[in-house]
Amino acid sequence: EVRCARGDRVIAVGYRRVLLGDHGPYLELEREHVRWENLRLMPGGAARFYDEYRAIVDGESYDDIAHSSLGTGGGGRGAKLYDQLRAVEGQGNPPRDSAWAVANNRPHEEGYAAYVVGKIYVGAYDVAVRDPVVDAADVRRAMPNATGSGRVAWWKPARGVGAIVPDGVVGPCRNEGRGGIREEEFANPKEVLVTRDAIAGGADTLAPGEGVWFDLESSGPRGSDGLIASNVTGPGGEPVRQLCPGAAAA
Repeated sequence: EVRCARGDRVIAVGYRRVLLGDHGPYLELEREHVRWENLRLMPGGAARFYDEYRAIVDGESYDDIAHSSLGTGGGGRGAKLYDQLRAVEGQGNPPRDSAWAVANNRPHEEGYAAYVVGKIYVGAYDVAVRDPVVDAADVRRAMPNATGSGRVAWWKPARGVGAIVPDGVVGPCRNEGRGGIREEEFANPKEVLVTRDAIAGGADTLAPGEGVWFDLESSGPRGSDGLIASNVTGPGGEPVRQLCPGAAAA
């Protein structure tokens, strides 16, 4: 069983393989694997590469899924599934809408990932895989339940302060401000303030562009409507980049 990590809803039974591309790790599903009754189709444009589905989390309505601005990249808290309509050949870099996305400038004929038309994909860190035999006592690896995920927009080491752009938010990032934390530093109103003491694991710095998971608090200085990040980790609850092996040499 492949379950939504944030809502425990079964979204598939079985998967074909794990595919690692420049947009991060994904489980590849066959159509017959998918529990379509637990998903909702989201609106999409005519030029899209995929149809997007969202797992329904208990207590959410369709309007919650369609209009939520924070969470696992917007669009509700449930896992996001991609029904691949077109291959990504000619796309050298992935969309910058995920904490896992990296720009490697792939050759035109290669594309940023080997997605197969007709297959279904779901982020490996958005799900928990349960084996009914091995996990007979309902024991499985539980994913951290972070409020949000995103990418570090900017970071000022001397002051120990920066901002995170949540997944799914587009628009300009940093507007160079001076002095204290001022409203004009947040060029995108959806940026979330992050301070040094919010970083988990003893790290004291973040790298602009690195992917993070975080919780949200409603108190603190300005940022995304007064929100401030806490318990900031790498994707999947792993350490931030500073604490990874080889980070100092890199």
